Amino acid sequence: LTDTKDLTTTGAVKAEAVEYKGRKAVRLTRPEGDAAGLTFLNGTNFRDGTIEVDLATKITRPPGTRMPGFTGIAFRSRPDGSQYELFYLRPGNSRADDQAMRNHSVQYTSEPAFGWEKLRRNWPFIYESYSELQLEEWTKVKIDVHGRRATLYLNGSSNPSLIVDGLKGEDLQGAVALWSYSGEEAYFSNLRITPAKSEPIENGG
Repeated sequence: LTDTKDLTTTGAVKAEAVEYKGRKAVRLTRPEGDAAGLTFLNGTNFRDGTIEVDLATKITRPPGTRMPGFTGIAFRSRPDGSQYELFYLRPGNSRADDQAMRNHSVQYTSEPAFGWEKLRRNWPFIYESYSELQLEEWTKVKIDVHGRRATLYLNGSSNPSLIVDGLKGEDLQGAVALWSYSGEEAYFSNLRITPAKSEPIENGG
């Protein structure tokens, strides 16, 4: 991710090649509002394996506006972005004084059928957790996917920050995309996708 030639943006996202914190990266921004956007990695068709990337979030909304930051990686996405699996970080929540907010630092969703509100309401504490994060600093992300199971690791730890047993998306294969939000600058660097041999899926998921 040192340039934008292999990226396709959606949802009014702007992608730029920049240098951030001493390394080459891609910066994603989106016009003001309250919405996410996908930036597809051209030619990806991911089923099982690992996705590794460094990401950072810088809030650009005015002070006093609550904005924990939302930056992540989508996978197994349909070409039009209508459905995808997603892990994202809320680094601003990690340092909150409110423990409930701290517990919402990392999140899994399956868009659009299983957004964070539905998952939190129906399965509290299962699809999100606390993790030590910092705004404006690089965070090393590793997502390990096998069948209906996905595990999120942060900053080289061998202890996962979030384990999802039973991915809720309909599709078992699809594109990888960078996921960003309005009101922030999202930075991505050092991307690596390593496919693995697909494992059989039992009927019923």
